[in-house]
Amino acid sequence: MRIKNIQLGYTLPEKLSKKIKSNSIRLYVSVNNLLTVTQYRGFDPEIGSVGGALAAGVDYGFYPQARTVMGGFNFKF
Repeated sequence: MRIKNIQLGYTLPEKLSKKIKSNSIRLYVSVNNLLTVTQYRGFDPEIGSVGGALAAGVDYGFYPQARTVMGGFNFKF
């Protein structure tokens, strides 16, 4: 099982956004490659043995997929 992309967001109440002269304000956090649950002992079960040797559950020549965390906000005027 793998959670590749997830985004959590919150839209501020209109009362708060009107105070700074905006129609709407949304805050969010997005995470890529959050979680992998597997019995595979190498870095990445999706690559298998493509492009490199696979010995004893170790992916030679490959790095694990990077986890990326991003945050931001959207203003609508």
